[in-house]
Amino acid sequence: MDYRNETNQDIFQIEVDEVAKSYMLETARWAKFLAILGFIAVGLVFLLAIVLFIFIIGNGNAFDLSNGSQIGFKALVYAIGAPLYFYPAYALYKFSRLIKTALVTSNKLLFDNALKYLKGLFKYLGILAIINIALVGLGIALVAIASAFH
Repeated sequence: MDYRNETNQDIFQIEVDEVAKSYMLETARWAKFLAILGFIAVGLVFLLAIVLFIFIIGNGNAFDLSNGSQIGFKALVYAIGAPLYFYPAYALYKFSRLIKTALVTSNKLLFDNALKYLKGLFKYLGILAIINIALVGLGIALVAIASAFH
């Protein structure tokens, strides 16, 4: 459906009316809430990784898989995973702050920057999704190969 022909407007001439403004302001509030939760989650996961590393140092069996201990690998995954999810929380936070200020002050530059952070968030999450799909595919392939030779 071609909305451009129905409204007889060029998309680049669209202005943010009060309804769209209220939707964007509510979106900004939810984005800020989710960003704060993201920062808390990243901090807790990173803290968990530190606690696990301290536990490993105390026990001395970090990566010894012979006794079933996988604490070292879990700590490593948490230590790598926590920073990976910092950017999405940061981008959401920046979007929420910039979009709110842009809408209140009618500042197009801030509005554009807010959308830049939103675009960056989705691009980053898309790349992470592709990496996760590739890793799952690799895992399935490795399991299939291992079971074929077993």
